[in-house]
Amino acid sequence: MSNQPYPPDPRDFQRGPAQVPYDNPEYNQDTIQSADINGAHSHSQHERYVDLQGNRIENREEFYEDANQRRANARYWITAITYFVLGVLEVLLGLRLIFRLLEPV
Repeated sequence: MSNQPYPPDPRDFQRGPAQVPYDNPEYNQDTIQSADINGAHSHSQHERYVDLQGNRIENREEFYEDANQRRANARYWITAITYFVLGVLEVLLGLRLIFRLLEPV
């Protein structure tokens, strides 16, 4: 008898490695694909296995990166920040003009 207040969980049993291969060769497949086209990089990975409890698990991961889109985003943010700074400067110059006109002679 243990000193724990509750009995051990019956679902918690001896666990081994995280995954085991499935006996069916058509189910146990790992697919990795990569492609580079005009500055765009694509990577896809598909993994299928059966864990120790007998559950079939599929994991799909896709990654896509476009260098042209990344550069376009950088140009957009540079332009947006430049226009913001120039807008603040215009407001300050406009306020200066208004205060000069309201100044008593």
